[in-house]
Amino acid sequence: MLFPVPWACEPSISHLATPDEMKSLLTEACFKVLGVHNSTDGSQSWFEAMTARMEKSGLAPVTLQAFLGSDFPEMARNEVRNLAERRIRTVSYICEA
Repeated sequence: MLFPVPWACEPSISHLATPDEMKSLLTEACFKVLGVHNSTDGSQSWFEAMTARMEKSGLAPVTLQAFLGSDFPEMARNEVRNLAERRIRTVSYICEA
């Protein structure tokens, strides 16, 4: 995975799980997984559009960079590449306790 990304500047502070690992963690914690939604394609499209706008016209007055710091343009580019190369995925789980 390419770093920095929005949730971590370096590997030592990134603790991602594969979709199968997450499902196991949830069931081991006594959750019943009712549904799984992979939104990787949508996340990739969103980050691609955002980075294209950033590169074309610069940053708006209030952006994720205001929250995440000056590394955010690199984080966003890495996010696009990580999603495009399927190094990461965005997945939501619907669970019942």
